[in-house]
Parts: sequence; C-alpha cells; structure tokens
Amino acid sequence: MYLPDYRGGSIVNLMSSIGKARGARMKYKELRLLPAKDIRNAKSIVLINVDGLGYEFLKRRCKGSSLERHCMGRMTSVFPSTTAAATTCFSTGSPAQQHGMTGWFMFVKELGEVIIPLPFVTRMGHNDLRHIARHRDLFDITPFADRIRTASYTVMPADLCGTPFTKTIAGRSKIVPCVSLAAMGRSIAALTKRRGRKYVYAYIPTLDHESHERGTTHPGTLAEFRRIDATFTRLVASVAEDTVLIVTADHGEKDIPVKGRVALWKHPRLQKMLLLPLCAEPRLAFCYVRPDKRKEFERYVRTRLRHCCTLRKSQELVDKGWFGLFRPHRALSERIGDYTLIMKEGYAIRDRLLGEERHFNKADHGGVSKEEMRVPLIIART
Repeated sequence: MYLPDYRGGSIVNLMSSIGKARGARMKYKELRLLPAKDIRNAKSIVLINVDGLGYEFLKRRCKGSSLERHCMGRMTSVFPSTTAAATTCFSTGSPAQQHGMTGWFMFVKELGEVIIPLPFVTRMGHNDLRHIARHRDLFDITPFADRIRTASYTVMPADLCGTPFTKTIAGRSKIVPCVSLAAMGRSIAALTKRRGRKYVYAYIPTLDHESHERGTTHPGTLAEFRRIDATFTRLVASVAEDTVLIVTADHGEKDIPVKGRVALWKHPRLQKMLLLPLCAEPRLAFCYVRPDKRKEFERYVRTRLRHCCTLRKSQELVDKGWFGLFRPHRALSERIGDYTLIMKEGYAIRDRLLGEERHFNKADHGGVSKEEMRVPLIIART
C-alpha cells in the first residue's frame, strides 16, 4: 500500500508551499521538493491540475514528452485518491480530514441521503440539492483564494464554471471559462501578463474522462495526453517572464480488467447485510453494515472476497492518519461507514440502484496503489 505523506510529501503540502508563498497561514508543512522560499518572489504562480495524470502513467507511457522532461519528482495524493477529496484539497489547502468530502458517493446524515457532492445532486434520481443546502453547510470549505494575499484566477472548462461547487471553491478568485485546451492555454498566458503578483489555478478533466472510458493504455487516452502536453509546451513559451508553472494531478488511475469487476448484485447475501449503498469509489468502498450483521459481514468479506479486497474498520483509518492530520471534520466518521473495502491489484467493486446501469469503468481510482496515489511534480520557470 502507498499512503499519503502529509508531513511534507503530498499535494496538501504543495498547497502549503504555494499558500505561504502568497502570504497565507497554512496548517500543514511545506512540500519538501518545493519550499515556499523557492517560489515566493515569482510574479505569477500557475498551478494546473490534470485530473488523472499519475506519476507512473507519465513515466511509463509518456517518456520524452514535455511534461515528463519537466518532472522534478513525485508526491502523494490524499486519501481517498479521488477527485472529490483531492480537487477539494487544491481548492482549500486541506485534505478530507478537514474539509469532510470523502468520495464521489457520500452518505450525508444531515440530508439523510447518499449524494454526489461535486455536482451536488442525490445519487438516486440526480435531484438538485441547491434548494435544500449549500456546500458550505456540509463541508468545511475556506477557498484557497480567500486565504492568500494576491489576486487569484480560476481557469475552468466553461461547462463547469457555473456549478455550485466551482462557485463555492473559487471564493474571491475570478472564474475564467474556457471552451477548449487551446483557449485555456491562451487564457493562462494572458493572465500571467497582467500587472501585479497573482495566483492562477487551472483544471483539466479530459484525461481522467478518457481513462475511465477507455483505460490508460488506449490510443485515445494517449492522444488526449499528447494534446495536453502540446498545450503545456506552448504555454511555457507564451507566459510572461517571472512565472512559475506547476503541473500535477489529483490522483492517478488503475486499469481494471473484466475479470477484476466485482458486482455487488452477484452477492445478494452481502447486500442484505448493508444499511446503505456502497459509498466512495470503485477502488475503495465505505460500507454501512447492520449492527446485528457485523460479524457475518467480516466473515463473508474475509472468506468470499479475500482475493479482491482488504477489510479495515473505517475509524482505524482515521486514527492512523490516512485522511489527514489534526482535528477531523465534525462529520468525518459518519461519512466513511463502519468498514472500508480497499481493493487489491486489478479489482473494483460496484453496486447498483434501481434505474442505474450495470456499468464498470475501464480504469478507476480511489485506492492506495502506486498508480493511483503517486502524482508528478512538474515545474517550468520563465
């Protein structure tokens, strides 16, 4: 297992370095590979989050690329290694231990629902939650832009700019919508040429999407990486002087062969032991178990599913610091279930509610393999 290094080697620590370089007070230590003093005097600091760009993928599949040549080392993601937890880390400077967002699917006791927190809808029916609550009501989100002392910009695909989550995490940052990768590159370059010191955060979701749909080795996924790489090459040549370009990812991806797909609907006895649908991710599932069935649940998983997953009590993971350091979010324990299924090499687990497709992705994330947990630290200076 590859666990987060919150004491100086994770994306949380990267955000501490950037935050301190821009005048913020940060709880977590600075990143060992990039202390704040190394970037403090830059006129522009640009952080680009390429969703799904794992360090192993970059080094194995993308040798000789511009991004690979600028790679200075590796960091860990957070736990779980998922967009919901890690992108929120980029937007707040804290892991799930503090912000309380623990996966794509989450049981939120305050709403009595399993929800999908990023689009802010219910899992069943995808009903909009905005008329009931706000992200700030459920998560401890202090936007990173509100913590720093310089101008801030958030560059996003246009279709994500109006979402409740983007508006919440942007804070005082000015949101800049883009309709293509090329447009994103031009927008970032133009922002670095504005007067004054600034911080720019950009988000690229397309590699993650291609990996889910096709797998990490598919020509279409590699073609999408080359488009991102070409954008980075042009960006290095077009940003203003005295700019630090930092590229990393929220997590990497793990390919899941057909034989590794564990369908919960093929385990009806196990389903009856659960109070709620599986939460979190296909590579890491939080299980809410009927109190009178816990011994039976443990026995079933450790016999029938021992080939594909490791069983841990969820609170033990909090106690061991997997979710982060310092005081946890008030509802963290409620949002991680009684048990956690940590999927082994090449396995993923899914359940299905009425009306949902019996669908598995070609690649997934959320677990603690090196492919999911290790992300690159890519730096270019002008």
